[in-house]
Amino acid sequence: MRLAEGASFVLAVIVSRSGPAPLDVGTRMVVCKDASIIGTIGVGLLEAQVRDLAMEVFSHRKPVLRKFSFTAEQAAEMCMICGGAVEVLVHFVDASQSSNLVLYQQIVAALRALDRAWLITEIPPVGGDLTPAQCMLKSDGTRVGQLAPGVAQALMPLPHGAKLVSHQGNLLFTEPLRPDSTAFIFGAGHISQELAPLARLVGFRTVVLDDRKDFANRERFQPPIR
Repeated sequence: MRLAEGASFVLAVIVSRSGPAPLDVGTRMVVCKDASIIGTIGVGLLEAQVRDLAMEVFSHRKPVLRKFSFTAEQAAEMCMICGGAVEVLVHFVDASQSSNLVLYQQIVAALRALDRAWLITEIPPVGGDLTPAQCMLKSDGTRVGQLAPGVAQALMPLPHGAKLVSHQGNLLFTEPLRPDSTAFIFGAGHISQELAPLARLVGFRTVVLDDRKDFANRERFQPPIR
């Protein structure tokens, strides 16, 4: 984790889209200080523009919410499949702030444990210079982060997909840490042993069913599944 190494970065997240934009809400990209990227926010000109914007954010450290629109003709020139528009939140994540490290460590732990949880990001006012407040909220009410407890709890139950929501005049971006989907695999033979880890790898809660106890057991499937 870059934060644990003391490396700050800029995070770019698609918070809304309209039309046939190529990537969905919740897609994110990390931009490092040397302009290298982890993940992708799109292709062609879109990614280049977001990366340039991220380097500006590195300098002034103020969050930016910007809309990028592309016509079908522009999309074709950039070798994109389609046009449309996306709204991207670009903000600085400071490694010197211990709260950021704690939050992202807890996010990683929740992902590894397949916990049901959401990341909530407060969208700053246009032209503001405040760092977006963030928190992780689990389905059992456990909260980690800077967002006020009352705000996080008022959003329950949270939507299944990534979405912009309004609360008391504030705009918040809520996104599940993993898809709320279950893959049922019937039969616990050798094919299932290869398929189950792949399903888990892409975020599915995986359930294997078999009436043979020698096959349907946790020892045959590592990491454990249901």
